[in-house]
Amino acid sequence: MNDALGRAADTLEGAARRLDEFADQQGTSGTGGVKARAGAMASSVADTIESAAQYLRDSDVSNLQGNLERQVRENPLQTLLVGVAAGWVLGKILK
Repeated sequence: MNDALGRAADTLEGAARRLDEFADQQGTSGTGGVKARAGAMASSVADTIESAAQYLRDSDVSNLQGNLERQVRENPLQTLLVGVAAGWVLGKILK
């Protein structure tokens, strides 16, 4: 199962690299235009995805399961919304 976590982390890192490339193309500095804001947002999302990939690499299955169960129990609606949003974003990126 740890191999599956490694493959998932690799996929997330690939998505983060693509987002970083997009951010670089848009430019993250300047006068705050739409392209610069899109680039800054993409860079921020890429950092979050990279953190998630590192979390997967550093965790084992039982640790992940325990954390997810606690999160769902404490914040069920928020967890559902984050899962749907993350799935939609990853679907668009990996398309």
